[in-house]
Amino acid sequence: ILEQHPLHFSFHDGKVLKLCPVRGEQTWALNIKRGILSVLQTSQASTASAVVEEVDVLGICPTGYQRKGPILVKTRDLNLCSHRYSGFTSVQSVVLPHIS
Repeated sequence: ILEQHPLHFSFHDGKVLKLCPVRGEQTWALNIKRGILSVLQTSQASTASAVVEEVDVLGICPTGYQRKGPILVKTRDLNLCSHRYSGFTSVQSVVLPHIS
C-alpha cells in the first residue's frame, strides 16, 4: 500500500522543503513517508558536533549531531519538541543509551 502513491518532495541542502502528496493517499501511509523523510533530513554538514533546531513532521526539535569518523549520529529528545502533534499511535519508541 505504501508504494501505491509516490510522494514527491523538494530536498535541498539536507532539508525537506516541500511535500506534494497525491490526493487520496491514506493519512497513515503519508505519515510513514513523512517519518522516513524526517530521518533523512540533516542540518549538520560540518565535522564538529552541534545542536540545531530542526522543523519536520515531529515539530520544532533541538537535534544533536555528532560525527564519529564517517558516521553522522543524529539524536533528538522528543519531549523537548514544540508544536508537536500528540495523539495515540501503535508505534513504540524507547530511549537509546548514549552512544560514546
